[in-house]
Amino acid sequence: MPWTPRSSAPAASPAPPVHGPAVAEARPGTGRPDPAALGALLASVKCVLFDFDGPVCDLFARHPAPDVADTMRARLRRLRPAARPAPVTAAAAGASGSAGGSPGTAHGTPGSGLPGVPDVPATRDPHALLHTLAFGAGAPGGPDDPSGPAARSGIVAELERLLAAEEVRAAASAEPTPYADELVQRLHATGHALAVTTNNTAGAAEAYLERRGLAELFRPHIHGRVTEPWLLKPDPDCLHRALRSTGHDAAMALMIGDSTADLLAARAAGVRFLGYARDETRRRRLRDAGAESVVTSLGDVLAALPERRQSAG
Repeated sequence: MPWTPRSSAPAASPAPPVHGPAVAEARPGTGRPDPAALGALLASVKCVLFDFDGPVCDLFARHPAPDVADTMRARLRRLRPAARPAPVTAAAAGASGSAGGSPGTAHGTPGSGLPGVPDVPATRDPHALLHTLAFGAGAPGGPDDPSGPAARSGIVAELERLLAAEEVRAAASAEPTPYADELVQRLHATGHALAVTTNNTAGAAEAYLERRGLAELFRPHIHGRVTEPWLLKPDPDCLHRALRSTGHDAAMALMIGDSTADLLAARAAGVRFLGYARDETRRRRLRDAGAESVVTSLGDVLAALPERRQSAG
């Protein structure tokens, strides 16, 4: 079952209908979108929102996500020496994006439960670990929520800062997704506004894009993790921030993402979605979650775009 974030806000109403081609349907027998339909989809939007780790680069290519999770877990054990691994729920696992690990496969036993201090989740995914801790850290229910004492909130904030530093470190050796640089440049050349909407810290995206010479094509629309971890995708918070900063309506935007969290966030924001899956397993996962348009190479998206903005008339 897809994870839905706890929130004190009212439940979101169904996404409004979008205008223009909603999807680029797959050609029969290929599993790949029809180039003409994909081109029409891209021509119908004015703003493209990129998830970062996956569609833009492999952030943890040389600084593996499981190592980052181990670093976070070691810090948590120093803060809470009595802790033993705690199970990671399907809810927390579903919050992970492309950080690595195997959602839903973590195991462990609850710790001894020192008041106000979370147990140590057994997961190889740093985002799932942060989510598990955050949903014991309470703030979605407000400061009077007995499940969210200040001690836990402080620990979660410290681990988030540690994760942010590790992500920035990983950005120095991240490897570009094939065709991503060219796609970003072509989208800019054809007049599309560009934004990053990621569960990673914005600093990591900034550092990577600067290294690749792409930062100016996105600034100031790089929207990453905020201090409230429960606002990670699939919550649509970063998409809402991107739409506000670019000045575009959801109906004129497209998100390119590689996870079910991206798909659910786009759906909640009323933004059309184009899935990127670097292998068949990921493609099937997105299709099973309801993604109607999925590519296995960004080269397909690049090929569907004209080389430059086409003049009116």
